[in-house]
Amino acid sequence: HSDNSIICITSCNRLEEIKKYIFSYINFCNNNECFSFLLSLDGYDSAYIDFCNKFKIPLLYSENREGVGLSKNRVLDKFPNFDYYFFIEDDMELLEPSIFFDWIKFSKNQKTPHLSYTAYGELTPCEYKDGYQVLQGFKSGAQFSFFEAKALFKIGGWNTHFAKYKRFGHSEHSYRFFNNGLQNFPFIALTSTAESFILHDP
Repeated sequence: HSDNSIICITSCNRLEEIKKYIFSYINFCNNNECFSFLLSLDGYDSAYIDFCNKFKIPLLYSENREGVGLSKNRVLDKFPNFDYYFFIEDDMELLEPSIFFDWIKFSKNQKTPHLSYTAYGELTPCEYKDGYQVLQGFKSGAQFSFFEAKALFKIGGWNTHFAKYKRFGHSEHSYRFFNNGLQNFPFIALTSTAESFILHDP
């Protein structure tokens, strides 16, 4: 079967960012049947719900704020049947949608189940693999993360304790791919695809 991917934007209290950047992702999914779109909202917000109803945008939300890690866990729980998961923060403007195909292809060819938007800290020198410039390291953010489903469900979802300390939940989660021997670094980034986005970080 053809691989199915879900592109999930995570958000909380930033509907204006959503309105600015979400439609590029939705248009891509509408034009590529192997991609589905979802907005995952941490907490209940009637303005988000009204907006999503108006534009028929698939929305998943919780009654209370719980942290972005648990918001991602809810996606895995409700939609466990995808082959690939993209989790993207709401301030990432998409310029070049071919990145989604690039990351899936790289993951398959290099048997790398988890990719990040960037890597920094204790880095290895840039390498070229599969025609892409690759940066590998031990620190990163969660602005744009890719997961191969089998490996993701093997290591499990985001830790509920870390989710309380929002900033560290994603790092702990990425390290599980490294600690379980699924890849050589917790953060692997295709730097040659970084220009596919503008990170606005409001």
